[in-house]
Amino acid sequence: MSVLQLLKRVWSSFWFKRLFEFTLCIAGIVLFSYFISEILYYLLLGPKTTSVVFDPLTRQTDITKTTPSLEHFFTYIQNVFHPSNIQIKLSYGNFGYIAKTYSFPEYIQGMYQPSITLLLISVVATVFLGLLLSYVYVLVERWFKKALEGIAIFIESIPDLMWIYLFILFFIWIYQKTGWRPFQVVSFAEQAWVGPIVCMTIVPMFQAFRMIILFTKQEIGQMYVEYAYSRGFSKSYIVVKHVLRNILKSLLNQFSLIYIFIVSSLFIVESVFNIRGIMRFYLEIYKTNAQPELFCLWMIMLFVPFYLIRTFFEYLVFLVLGAEAYE
Repeated sequence: MSVLQLLKRVWSSFWFKRLFEFTLCIAGIVLFSYFISEILYYLLLGPKTTSVVFDPLTRQTDITKTTPSLEHFFTYIQNVFHPSNIQIKLSYGNFGYIAKTYSFPEYIQGMYQPSITLLLISVVATVFLGLLLSYVYVLVERWFKKALEGIAIFIESIPDLMWIYLFILFFIWIYQKTGWRPFQVVSFAEQAWVGPIVCMTIVPMFQAFRMIILFTKQEIGQMYVEYAYSRGFSKSYIVVKHVLRNILKSLLNQFSLIYIFIVSSLFIVESVFNIRGIMRFYLEIYKTNAQPELFCLWMIMLFVPFYLIRTFFEYLVFLVLGAEAYE
């Protein structure tokens, strides 16, 4: 095998493509974050105030402003790849009497894990339950299909915030009436898990269900399905063996929308369930420590789990369809 053939084979390999794509995405996030946080902000509003800290000894307020420059950009790149260099300045007390500085890893410790755990479980549960519900839909009678479609439309029409509050009030009411608490409803000393996962899963699950049903109906109308029926194959066998296999790529293309919807609901879930997570970090810290490094790292911390999950599903599709069919 020549060097040219080897390079061509490596370039066309699944994992090299994913690695190359991941590198380009990270580079795009780094450049986009600096452009939005610094250059565009400077063009529209002028120099940015990066931090305001009150010093109780001198009774003075320390205001730091930055302007975009080549030196500032290289410092930004260095801080992105060395997060321990990033300093977060906070003032405590009603009037900011106590000032304290944290490094980025020190401050984010304990905030990232609960958020990403909720995201991962919610995404996997959404995909799995959406597929399961779709499989049941295909096999049941017509009247039951109509009922499932009506439930899906009804649930999607109700805002997320209302679902969350109704969920919390329902279990509080059960606890008041029976004294039974099946799980932690709101995070205080103990982290709440079941409630946030249910609230982040139920709406996107029905969205995934409706997408799968749409693709399935289109696929069932194909000639090969009628031919399979004529050969005596059961409906469940045709759906699992042929229909689901042929709609996998279409489902994968919709995965980004599902993930974005779940991430957007994470903002609400962390606030309502009192979870100290990555969304609260951005809302509470970035506005007082407006460093582009924080915005960039926040976006990377949301992008990396999304890309890993998507790559995992892509690899499953790659294994099911084979290299030629996948490409």
